[in-house]
Formats: sequence, C-alpha cells, structure tokens
Amino acid sequence: MNSSQKLIEKNNSLRKELNLKNEVFYSDFLIYMRLGSITKKETIVENILLEILEDILDAQRENIDANKYFGKSPKMVADDILKSIPNSITDTVKLAMTVLFSFAIMTLLPVLANPNAKIDLGNMILAGIYTCLASMLILKQIARSIYVINRFMSNKVVRYVTYFVLASALLAPVYLILLFVKTPLTFSLNGFAGVMVSVLIMAGFIVWWLHSNNRRFNFPMLFAALVFGILSLIIRIPNVQGTVFRSQFGKNSYAIIIIIALVSFYVVSHIVHKKSD
Repeated sequence: MNSSQKLIEKNNSLRKELNLKNEVFYSDFLIYMRLGSITKKETIVENILLEILEDILDAQRENIDANKYFGKSPKMVADDILKSIPNSITDTVKLAMTVLFSFAIMTLLPVLANPNAKIDLGNMILAGIYTCLASMLILKQIARSIYVINRFMSNKVVRYVTYFVLASALLAPVYLILLFVKTPLTFSLNGFAGVMVSVLIMAGFIVWWLHSNNRRFNFPMLFAALVFGILSLIIRIPNVQGTVFRSQFGKNSYAIIIIIALVSFYVVSHIVHKKSD
C-alpha cells in the first residue's frame, strides 16, 4: 500500500466520526477536491484533505459546525488550495495511461470471447484517446458543477441521473467510433493466436493484481479479465465452437452468457467500490 492509499484509508476511518451535517459538508468538499485535482500530486492533495478533516473533527468536539469553521464558501477554499498545488506531469500521464489501458482491455476482452470477430486496432486507439480526454473533461466538469448542482438539486437520485446523462452524452462518440470508423489495422484472433492473447491477458492481470496497492478496489478488473479470458478459451475448443455456432439457439445462449458476464462485472464493481467508500 503506497502513501496515498494509506492517507485515503485513514481519511475513510476518521470520517466515521463526523456527525451527519459535517459528513455531508466534508463529502462534497472531498469530492470537489479529488475531482478537481486529477492533474495534481495525489499525495499532496490527500495530506491536505486529511488535515482539513482533522481540523473539522477538532471543531466538532467544540460544537462548531464545519460550515461555520470554514467561514466562507467551501468552493472558494478548495479553489485556493488547488491553485497552490503544482500540476504533476507524472500523475497526469499515469492517469491517462490507466484510462487508456483499462479501455483497451475492456474493449478487447468481449471481442476475444467471439472467435469469429475481427479486431480493429486503429479504431480502438482512436476511441481510447477520445475516452481518455472525455473522462478527464467529465471529472473536471463534475468538480466545477458539484456545488451548483447540489444547491439546486437536493435529491441524490436526481443528481446522479444528471451526472449520468452528462457523462453519457460525452461518451456517446466512443460507441460511434467503434461502430462506424474503420481502419486498415484490422486482424483476427482465431485459433492459437486468440488462445495466446487470452492467456497473456489473464496472466498479466493476475500479476498486476498481485502487485497492486489496493487489491479489493482492483478486483473487478481481474474478475472481468478471468471471466472473459476463460470464455475465450472455452469457445476456441473446436467441438465447443462448432456446437455453439451451428444453431441459432447456441448463438443466442452464448450471447446471454456474455451479457450475464458483463452484468456480473458491473455488479461486482458496484459492491467492491461501495465497500471501499
């Protein structure tokens, strides 16, 4: 566990001591800071967040609410803090590479599960670059609008729906690129090539997960890699492939299995990330 993760764990533990009013106040502040600092050094940001949390807890023990303790708009305080923290090229590149890698793998895995599908590496790269830029823009915009949206939309469900609609609108071009943009960098992963790629991806994910700082948080990615990797191996067994794709029933059944695998990934992600909050 790295220093940033230790700070986050300590923050999560101390937040349990906040009363309801201060918890709402600090949660908004924390989300605004973290989303607004994606190009900043994570350790510096988490140290500041922890210091502020400890100050709020000290004030709470003296029956002083967090909003009174701050004395002015929390957004203004956060903006002043963010301006004082220099941008980190290393952390920005790391975030961009994480988004690109995650997108590439999560796009490739379902395709590998279909031995007859062709992989267009060119449109995957284009869609991945757009996803990276759009993701950073979405995080920045959510950070900038969080206090405005929370002020006019007190209902959590309405807020989440608003965020979902905005994110969907920005990410819609990804699907358009994958569906309609064709490049010469197209190839198939039939037979042995598909088996080797599947094995390498699963092995790579296992090694990555074993060396990751937060195994619980990263488990959904490992889960998806193993599920789709195993499916891609099974479907490439000659007798199995012939049986599945010989009839419409077999094709439909396999499609349902793929959908169940995708839904399982999202369910596992939700459970793990909820426990990590």
